[in-house]
Amino acid sequence: MNIAKAVASSPGLLEKLSLIQTDPLQKTPVLSAKIKLLWQCNLACVFCSLPKPSPPISREKVAEILRSLKSRGLLKIHFSGGEAFLHPQINGIIEDAVALGLQVNLTTNGTLITKEVARWIADSGVHSISISLDGASAKTHDKLRGVKGAFKATVRAIGHLARMSKKRPVVRVNTVVTSRNTDDLDAIHSLVLSISKKIKWKLIPVDTDDKTLRVNGDTILRIMEAAREWKALDVPPFNLSGDLMDAGRLTAAVRGEYGAAIRRGRICYAPWLTLFVDASGRAYPCCMTRGRIPTYGNVNRESLESALSGENARMARMNMASGLAPAICAKCDDFVAENQAIEQLIAKLRAGRNETTHIGVRR
Repeated sequence: MNIAKAVASSPGLLEKLSLIQTDPLQKTPVLSAKIKLLWQCNLACVFCSLPKPSPPISREKVAEILRSLKSRGLLKIHFSGGEAFLHPQINGIIEDAVALGLQVNLTTNGTLITKEVARWIADSGVHSISISLDGASAKTHDKLRGVKGAFKATVRAIGHLARMSKKRPVVRVNTVVTSRNTDDLDAIHSLVLSISKKIKWKLIPVDTDDKTLRVNGDTILRIMEAAREWKALDVPPFNLSGDLMDAGRLTAAVRGEYGAAIRRGRICYAPWLTLFVDASGRAYPCCMTRGRIPTYGNVNRESLESALSGENARMARMNMASGLAPAICAKCDDFVAENQAIEQLIAKLRAGRNETTHIGVRR
């Protein structure tokens, strides 16, 4: 889903967003949401740290959340984990979301997707599925993912889905870029193309405080140069705010601060347009803020509407509107392109207002 297009086509929404700094508590639609269905995973990735496993969020609770969000304008839902296909009710959860007319996206490591599962996904109405592939060989991928045999199962799943997918689902391959697999990127690109030219490839900079896993400035520049030849690439790597990789932005990227512009006072519109619910039922504006700001509330103990209108949700919006973004926002690259697009829409709206005012004055 293109959030900028959704904003432009939602009556009155762009006007509300243009007034966020003076009126941050306006009620706006939740256009996109992400639900982490469970903490459990069958891999042990070196860059991932999951909480102690608890019971998965139930199909009934997911359906309740989706119905509530649908009434607030929800267009897209993204399911993830842990590993989503470990959820015992995953098929029913997907069916419920599709039946509501939502765009359904999934993220998975792919190891549990057999030919039969791939056929079911292809027929289910799922819009897109993203599968994690971090190496061009078992040596690299399995070491990063922590389980022997993961590479073979993942590549096989990508092949099944690519062959069975027609227009939908869109098959995406996500590669987490770390210092341990940058030499594999050309080969990963070739592997993706060899499976299917329909696959969209995305590079995701590693999100970790472990400096040994982050890439240095020279490597970032090398990757950006090589990316010009990668035909399968869906979006440019290191998608930072702005059009050019200047020295300041490069320094920020080396620190893992892909959303540094938000920390310098620009507004991220996620608190008004998106929602994240983790596997324990805690709600936040987005996945990056999980555990880093006070939760909106727990949907296992209160209604979603209550959480969205509560004090913590109000404070999150007021802080963002006043330029007091949480520290974690500096490390987020999830909403950079969407924020830029919304900013451009708002700029055009304001330019139109000014032109109308000038015409009125001349008259």
